[in-house]
Amino acid sequence: MNKYGKPIWQLVSEAANNIGKEVFTASDIIRKIHDANPEVPKYSISAYVIAMAPNHPTSPDYESTHRNHPYFFYLGNGKYRLLRPTDKLSASPPKPEPTQTNEKEFFLKEKHTSIISWAVEHQDEMISGRKNYGWNDKTLAEAITERNQVSRDVVLSRIRNSGGLDFETMNQVMDWGGLRHIQLENAEALEITRQAFESLDKGELKDATLKLMSIKGVGIASASKLIGLFDQNQFAIYDSRVGTALRTLIVENQRLVKCPCGKNQTWRPMLRRTMGKRL
Repeated sequence: MNKYGKPIWQLVSEAANNIGKEVFTASDIIRKIHDANPEVPKYSISAYVIAMAPNHPTSPDYESTHRNHPYFFYLGNGKYRLLRPTDKLSASPPKPEPTQTNEKEFFLKEKHTSIISWAVEHQDEMISGRKNYGWNDKTLAEAITERNQVSRDVVLSRIRNSGGLDFETMNQVMDWGGLRHIQLENAEALEITRQAFESLDKGELKDATLKLMSIKGVGIASASKLIGLFDQNQFAIYDSRVGTALRTLIVENQRLVKCPCGKNQTWRPMLRRTMGKRL
């Protein structure tokens, strides 16, 4: 059974057919649907209105809905009407292919409406999770203080070591994250982390992550902690809790983010596919 009784595209189509006027806006559809189904996220409704108008500039971003449910004609200025057999739909320009340097921007531009919709739908859980955050049996304030101290030590280690992290600082991060110590000579630790952070400084996050993961015993969670604690404003830590949340980010029955496998599964083939690099 669908969460809202019917697929959202069907709710949108029925609302448009019963709205009582020829020209309508996404806000009109939202109000009509919310009369009977107030729990349907408004951002999801807006996304479907766009997707169901094949001549809308961003409709092709929602490939399945764009192809299977072309019911509206976009008039410009946020206005729509029902699609007519005589309507001529201009061909959409080809999408640019993402490159490593613009992949993040490409992803955000293509999926921003779906991400906003997910955030609105899970707002209560995110606020609750933040308020109840704790680590190693510490309170919120204690946990944040400890994390900020480890973050400072990572930055100071890079300053001391010409851009790299020494062995002691790396294992300080592992201790903080509840992970196993890294078995590595200090000189090797400095060399690998210098190379990794050089890539990071150039904006090459994938290369930096994969370089750290070339160290025996360092997985995606460990690598992301080393990177995330270096710059908490720019980078996030990927762990099991984050992976669990991201798996709920589903659009048209497909996961929006391909999460690496857990530590008890084989993650290297997944990374080869998702990161496009040889490990």
